Amino acid sequence: MFRLTRYHWRYALLMVLVASAVSPVDAADPAVSSAQLYPVAFTSTSQPKAPVLRLPLACVLAEGGCVLARTTDHDPAPAVDQDYRCGPRASNDHDGTDIAVRDMSVAARTAVLAAAAGTVKATRDGMNDLGTRRQPVEALQGQDCGNGVVIDHGNGWETQYCHLRQDSLRVRTGEKVKAGQPLGLVGMSGESEFPHLHFVVRYQGRSMDPFSGTDGQTACSTTAAPLWNAEALAALPYQPSGFYHAGIASSRPDLTAARDGDYRQMPTADAPALVLWAEILAPRKDDQVHFGITAPDGATVLDQYVTLEKDQAQWFGFAGARPAGDHWPSGSYRAAVSLTQAKDGTVQTLDVPLVIAPAKP
Repeated sequence: MFRLTRYHWRYALLMVLVASAVSPVDAADPAVSSAQLYPVAFTSTSQPKAPVLRLPLACVLAEGGCVLARTTDHDPAPAVDQDYRCGPRASNDHDGTDIAVRDMSVAARTAVLAAAAGTVKATRDGMNDLGTRRQPVEALQGQDCGNGVVIDHGNGWETQYCHLRQDSLRVRTGEKVKAGQPLGLVGMSGESEFPHLHFVVRYQGRSMDPFSGTDGQTACSTTAAPLWNAEALAALPYQPSGFYHAGIASSRPDLTAARDGDYRQMPTADAPALVLWAEILAPRKDDQVHFGITAPDGATVLDQYVTLEKDQAQWFGFAGARPAGDHWPSGSYRAAVSLTQAKDGTVQTLDVPLVIAPAKP
């Protein structure tokens, strides 16, 4: 059986629905109790024969690829969350790296891969993919990792892969695996609120941050000796804040439905509204989000700005507009969400495909 950790996800939802105005609403900020698995400080960055880690996911680039959601917490203080770059991409006592895919439909086609060669030490399968948005944490009975795999790489090193899809495991305990070998599929089993892989690296039982080569007791630093290979580092670029995913709906969108992949179909010409939504990771106070939609003829459909009122681990918002007539003009629209960071003016823009077919006679 696994020796499992509990970690929490603190987030706030700020929802915006626009017909002629915007009205933000803050939601509750639930937290799950956490316990640090290995509290002993361990700071060496030059352990002998450390495995070179490849990306543990076969990311589907056409589906938005993979998103670095959270990293190891490098501040033991309960009220302070710091990633390896002293930024906000960690949560308190988080002992691993969370790599997300945009929704459960993409997760079903995204393989979890062995980060390095080794021997399978433990497995678990059969837990549902309801996560903790559809069932209480208590229902997990301490099996927070959900379906997963632990691989022993020798010399005291091991990796753990959590939240895999139910009944997707392809390896057994005692089996030797190669780097890049499929282990299963991304899922949302265990203590998870979105489809992702929770990836943990350990040396002699202590959790290590693959971005820095140190454990969470080590102070954050802008210099690092990563355990990742060059390909993995390129696939997981660091951003203090950034987009998780975005899409289009024809009515007020729901966060759980967005993570399930329920808004993948294009709205029809008779849709009552075009609603552009986005989920952003670790935005900061005074960051500005812009929702924009332009019609095929160049006319402005939506042009709405929202300024965030506080730092948040996660933000979900949306804005929309209704048609001027009885239907939407057919053709290709330009839909995009932009995030402007208050700290340095950095702008990130995520384009969202939007094509409306001609109305049926």
